Amino acid sequence: MSLDFIRKDLEYRLKQIGRQKRDIVQLDQLGLDTTAAEELLARMTAKVGELRAERDQLKAAKAKTYPGSTKVIRGAQWR
Repeated sequence: MSLDFIRKDLEYRLKQIGRQKRDIVQLDQLGLDTTAAEELLARMTAKVGELRAERDQLKAAKAKTYPGSTKVIRGAQWR
């Protein structure tokens, strides 16, 4: 997967998690069982964690380095 795709997918999933949390609060206020909704939220949160790890790996692999070195090129440095 590309870095842009993962970033967009993360943004979408984080919005879904927010909606799910609001739904759990509403169910709790109504006195209904929230077990299934909380399990879904846990799975969604785990998937976001996986996507973040994959995003970090892609970012590290994409970092430009000097030829023959492991130093990263970071552009102009302001002092």
